[in-house]
Amino acid sequence: MPKSNRFYQAQTQKNVTRDRFIRSVNPVVGMKMRAILEELKRKEEGRE
Repeated sequence: MPKSNRFYQAQTQKNVTRDRFIRSVNPVVGMKMRAILEELKRKEEGRE
């Protein structure tokens, strides 16, 4: 069964929002924040 379109759009929106936030902060902080968010994203995918 294919993924629902709504779920896919929500995931895409999360990714876009994360990228915009990371680019808006200091680059050094952004690199650390990206690593933390990537780890969180992997945990989220593991639960679903």
